[in-house]
Amino acid sequence: MKPTGSIQDRSFRFFALLLAGIAAALLPSVPARADVLALSIQSSINVNAGDSAGFDVLLTNTSGPAVEIAAFEFEVSTFFFTDIFLTGANTSTVLAPYIFGGNSLFGPDIATFNDGASLIASDVAAVGATTLGTGETVGLGHVLFSAIPTAATQSIEVDVYGFPFSSLSDLAGNDVPIAFGFVGQINVTASDVSSVPEPSSLVLLLTAAPVIWGGRRLRRMPVV
Repeated sequence: MKPTGSIQDRSFRFFALLLAGIAAALLPSVPARADVLALSIQSSINVNAGDSAGFDVLLTNTSGPAVEIAAFEFEVSTFFFTDIFLTGANTSTVLAPYIFGGNSLFGPDIATFNDGASLIASDVAAVGATTLGTGETVGLGHVLFSAIPTAATQSIEVDVYGFPFSSLSDLAGNDVPIAFGFVGQINVTASDVSSVPEPSSLVLLLTAAPVIWGGRRLRRMPVV
């Protein structure tokens, strides 16, 4: 019996099946998607002009499944608000345990770039990875900042940049997708210049005493 179909048709079907087989083979290498990992910033943080404070960058597995995290990087920014300077980042998170607590390769200082307005921090698990279960929240870093002494009363937005500026990796180095949550907010209270105490009368008197004493002595000296 003669084979049905032309050589051209059979070649087309062969290549279509080959491409389908390659696609199926590649599917297991696609990282499992956690539905969903959310990256957010602690809010709101209050600070007085001239003082320093800090806020946490948080990672939450909102609905699972459990996922392993072996490394991360994040970038936060205060945009063009020059009254706030980002000064560093460390592993001393406050609201949730640090993701690589006791297993940090770079900590406690995890800042890798900082120009005052933007800050990049990253870390890697020294051994293995951290498993983030459903509904669990961990800290990715505690970001430090300072408000200049002349800062005005205002609310300053702090944002965390999306991929590729912020990213997560599993043990195989695959990217773990992230959803980005709400932005953070720093509330600055200006210094009350009217409340600055004036020099006391006693200080003024003590300051003027040598001048007064010198003037009286000159008046008592005999004229030659």
